[in-house]
Amino acid sequence: MRRCLASSDGAYGEVELRPSRKFADPRLSAMVAAVHAEMVAGFPSGRLFLDSVEQAMAVALVNGHAVRHRPVQICRGGLGPARLRRIRELIHAKMEDELGLDELAQSVGLSTAHFARMFRKSTGPDPASICSAPKARAC
Repeated sequence: MRRCLASSDGAYGEVELRPSRKFADPRLSAMVAAVHAEMVAGFPSGRLFLDSVEQAMAVALVNGHAVRHRPVQICRGGLGPARLRRIRELIHAKMEDELGLDELAQSVGLSTAHFARMFRKSTGPDPASICSAPKARAC
């Protein structure tokens, strides 16, 4: 693996990894072992676990093995990538149906009020505008 995608400032960019014949990183080894154990067990922790480990591995690769090191900023607050992806999928699946704020919040396991705050912090527009404007749903 010579290149990977990383998110450093909200935009996706390509990062080149240093070539290495022996690739030894105890943190990455531990994460790979955790993913392997999860796979052997039949993925009982679900997609969120894998998404979290995937992000941690990407950060470790970029911070420790990138040719041109750019620090990865950790964004605090808002919805994480997995939740945003789940919301996007739900919006696309229910493009023609009535979609309520409650249903969006429930899909990511949050209260309606907390979801509205986190959605606004992550994307800018109010979630009610997404629910009420069918053409705006083509995100």
